[in-house]
Amino acid sequence: MPISNILDIIIKGSGSVAVIIAIWQLFHSWKKRRVDMYWKIAEIYLSKESRESRQALDELLNKMPNLKTYLESKQKDKQTRNNLINEFITRFHNAQQGTKEKEICTKARTRLRFLHQTGIIYKKNLIDKKLLFELIGTGFEIDFPILDIIIEGYRRPHNFPKMYNYFEYLWLKYHKWKKYNYK
Repeated sequence: MPISNILDIIIKGSGSVAVIIAIWQLFHSWKKRRVDMYWKIAEIYLSKESRESRQALDELLNKMPNLKTYLESKQKDKQTRNNLINEFITRFHNAQQGTKEKEICTKARTRLRFLHQTGIIYKKNLIDKKLLFELIGTGFEIDFPILDIIIEGYRRPHNFPKMYNYFEYLWLKYHKWKKYNYK
């Protein structure tokens, strides 16, 4: 066997090994990045700002007793929902800067933004679904009915029906995940 054939085999073999190592490293770094993203989301989810945004939702329920009644009822009619959205817009979204109502509105929006951004990260497949939904799932289920009213309270005044649209996307994906993981 000529030396050129032996060199050719060595070069091709070395190239193949290098490609395999590069693919393994890319896969490993991709997995590491997804776990790092999970930890970053967990940090934000457990932050003081996030806890305050959750408390703002409770304050909102206390200031809007009709919302609390609506959420507790089995029948959820469109007219009542529409009235609650309009009340949120009037009392909170359009509140004067520096008032308690505006503060509640801003903190509630922080929760929406977090879930919207998490939905974007989920869609881009930058985080492990199981880790994400096990972290935020229960809180998301508790907050969703309130946030569903609030999100419309932001969309209508800005005439922007797709504002925070990854919030609903994440909600749909969460329910699909939950259906197959909690039987």
